[in-house]
Amino acid sequence: MKDDALKVLANAKLGTLATVNEDGSPWSTPVQLSFDGDSLVWYSGVDAKHSQNLERDNRVSITVVEANDGPSKAVFVSSLVKISSETTFNEQYQKTMAAYKAPIGQLDEAKSEPNRYYFKFTEGAIA
Repeated sequence: MKDDALKVLANAKLGTLATVNEDGSPWSTPVQLSFDGDSLVWYSGVDAKHSQNLERDNRVSITVVEANDGPSKAVFVSSLVKISSETTFNEQYQKTMAAYKAPIGQLDEAKSEPNRYYFKFTEGAIA
């Protein structure tokens, strides 16, 4: 089951990112992302609504859906985001962009089912 989920993440190009607004309501937005083997990674403008939310509250939920003609597979990740101002962008973008990393944590096999995979990261789960 975990291998199937990791394949979906390895092929991920786009996901839906949900953050927490200041009033506690959810904020959801699509982001281009990639998978580095243990975390989902993306770059966003520091002034974006979701980036501002993450500065205040680093809890996040990310959904990645595999696009295909057959039954879709989806991975759901609840995590705590790590923010870095170090990017590979040129100096102009360096000031306005940040790198975001959400460790996927552990697969919840009890909650997961065929084609639906749930991961949860808790502090200290990944070094």
